[in-house]
Amino acid sequence: MFLDKPKGITSYDVIRKLKPQFPRMKIGHSGTLDPLASGLMIVAVGSATKRLSEFLKLPKRYIVEATFGKISATYDAEGPFTDVFSDPISSSISRGMIEKILCENFTGEISQTPPAYSAAKIKGQRAYHLARQGKAVVLEPRKVRIDSCEIMSYEWPKIV
Repeated sequence: MFLDKPKGITSYDVIRKLKPQFPRMKIGHSGTLDPLASGLMIVAVGSATKRLSEFLKLPKRYIVEATFGKISATYDAEGPFTDVFSDPISSSISRGMIEKILCENFTGEISQTPPAYSAAKIKGQRAYHLARQGKAVVLEPRKVRIDSCEIMSYEWPKIV
């Protein structure tokens, strides 16, 4: 089944809510979405859970909204935010410049290190849980493939 996971809950929270509807049956999902992410979750029940790993290999589409000029310690919307440069620089940053940098440097097979505040697991625990407890989080770079990049909208300082 396909479910639209809202922001603010974990992927396992979705599974936890579904379990009572499928007593004594195995239930799982095809990949963890960060609690701050919303999006399609593929959920399987019973013998269909054996096929979940197949879905992990399928192409995915992500839509990102970002604000230039600010950074958070968590690298996400939970902040707190710090200004890293002032607005006058905005007049020199065009949509074309951003598209060139993003789409030329971040497409194809790249090495990507997940941030400490990610859903990646370290010894069975989510990295973001460890990071929020103040524990050191070191994640290894992973090979990822980005097939395409598109700027959907840009109006300084926001980009989608």
